[in-house]
Amino acid sequence: MIVTINVKLLTEKLKFTDFFYEQKPENKLKKIEELNNSNPTAMLGDGINDAPALSKAFIGISLASASQIAIQSSDVILLNKNNLNQLNKAFKISRHTLRTIKQNLFWAFSYNLLLFRLLALDI
Repeated sequence: MIVTINVKLLTEKLKFTDFFYEQKPENKLKKIEELNNSNPTAMLGDGINDAPALSKAFIGISLASASQIAIQSSDVILLNKNNLNQLNKAFKISRHTLRTIKQNLFWAFSYNLLLFRLLALDI
């Protein structure tokens, strides 16, 4: 399978600061481990040789047409290799989901604290 991705255009659109491509599997894994120490990393891969680096990356991204092991090692699976805008949508959805979770936790703890105080006053 041949996938052509304009790496520079992708990194500009997603506002990535650095990108590395066409590396050997051991170099990919070494680079991901090195970068994870300083910043969250994202890895886009579609082959068997990408699986270790995909699982080590902060966010592993693969394509739906990728090898099965690459898909299992990824956190995000892009369904259409020709439309990388869906990656940006996935980031927006994840941010919104995290905000919703935080809001729900805030209201749940607030409700419980208020309820326990009211119960303590009645006893």
